[in-house]
Amino acid sequence: MSEPAAEAGSARSLMPPHRVLPDFLPTETVSALLAFAEGHAAEFEPTDIGHQAGRILDPATRVSSALSRLGRFRPMLTARMLELAPALIADLRMTPFEPSRVELELVAHGEGAFYRRHIDTATSEPSAHIRVLSGVYYFHREPRAFAGGALRLYAIGETARFIDIEPTCNTLVAFP
Repeated sequence: MSEPAAEAGSARSLMPPHRVLPDFLPTETVSALLAFAEGHAAEFEPTDIGHQAGRILDPATRVSSALSRLGRFRPMLTARMLELAPALIADLRMTPFEPSRVELELVAHGEGAFYRRHIDTATSEPSAHIRVLSGVYYFHREPRAFAGGALRLYAIGETARFIDIEPTCNTLVAFP
């Protein structure tokens, strides 16, 4: 998929930088992670909208379920993200920083699930941790038995221009 060219105008009308990394994990790891997710399906819980003040469920904003206990996959995924972080930070032209924490969870989006447009970091509440680099990793059974699921990234400061990134299995999408 190609990105629309940035139109002339203010700096705030630019498409956000992002990188799509296919073949993020070895095939056998993807299969094992899928088996892990399916084997722990009963442990997934409704997702919240990420407020520091407590767990807030808002089905008008977000409908999905998540599992934060990742077992043996947590150290492997953390190491993979930390390994990629310096190159992603440089490639996305971010101010250099040393990652101090990696947040990980499995999120399942079943039939009718969604997460409305949002900024993927804390913007109104003080926090000891600020999310600077985000990633969405797609994995699912093949062939894909669902429609939808694209990650929509909006042009900065706009609501009408965006790019949809399709949920291709074993693909990481990273963005500031």
